[in-house]
Amino acid sequence: MRGRRRVVGADRALLTLLGLVLLVAGAGLVALASGWLPAGAGLPGPGEAVDVPAVADAPDATWWPVACAVAAVVLVLVGLWWLLAHRPGPRTAATSLPGSRTRDRLRVVPDAVTRAASAELDADPRVRSAALGLAEEHGGLVLVGRVRVASRTDVAALGALVDGVAHDTARVLGRDLSGRVHLAVARRGAAERLVE
Repeated sequence: MRGRRRVVGADRALLTLLGLVLLVAGAGLVALASGWLPAGAGLPGPGEAVDVPAVADAPDATWWPVACAVAAVVLVLVGLWWLLAHRPGPRTAATSLPGSRTRDRLRVVPDAVTRAASAELDADPRVRSAALGLAEEHGGLVLVGRVRVASRTDVAALGALVDGVAHDTARVLGRDLSGRVHLAVARRGAAERLVE
């Protein structure tokens, strides 16, 4: 979970930086085209050509192919890191139901169980929405998700409800189950705050 937060933080930082660069570049181009920038600042006026001989001569230099190859390798590595960091987590495979004695054991799909658990939480009038899932971490099952509740909800009582749902889910799966469910309490007209 901590690694996922770092990836999200890196995404936000890079997108913010890119947005600022595009905003400044766009504002500069508008100011340049409209003549708002003072004359003699080393910038061409409207309709004047930009002459940068160092940029025009760079592709003919001997270092240019090497620089392009290094830039390409760096971009490919960054792209692969980004793709791997955004891959979905491991899916929990179908598990055998406890007590099935047939040769072809009865199996349950964990997604169906977590959908039922989410629906059970959604049925409570204090809950605005619930999204639960199962993850395998360190050889055990973990019930993960987020439950949004109305303001003025008794968080302790709702925690007991979530504990009960987690216990029922563990009983259905026939396996030990730990939980990591975030309760998001929404105040009227304000942003949500997380209560764990």
